Amino acid sequence: MVDQEINKVDSWMRHNRLSLNYSKTVYMIFNSDKKQNSPFKVQIGNNLINRVNLTKYLGMHLDYNLNWDRHISKFENTFSCYSGIFYKIRDHLSTNALKMIYFSLVYSHLQQAICVVFGAQQQKNSLHRLSTIHNRNIKTIS
Repeated sequence: MVDQEINKVDSWMRHNRLSLNYSKTVYMIFNSDKKQNSPFKVQIGNNLINRVNLTKYLGMHLDYNLNWDRHISKFENTFSCYSGIFYKIRDHLSTNALKMIYFSLVYSHLQQAICVVFGAQQQKNSLHRLSTIHNRNIKTIS
């Protein structure tokens, strides 16, 4: 049944002169249980589509449990890098210039993935680490 629906999508795409990059196409089964569902094959034409447990979609790291730890740790790495940058340049730029850099680099990441922060409310430890690094950035520029 899944193959039939996917083949309909593939047919529609070909009809509208769109192409699918089969090497980048993956599927994931979202699951809150610890057990994995039995694997099944998804195929478009002669191309086998791989099943993954973790993927990056529109800049967000999704896993099959909708656990945001991986995505939040990417934020932590990004914010930590920016902390070092802000610390090194804070004596050379005005507060307004630092705020402009903050809003263009750090704040834009927060705005883009605000749903992740709210979706991760049950993962308080991850959010606390992220909040600590973010607060460090704010203190450095003010």
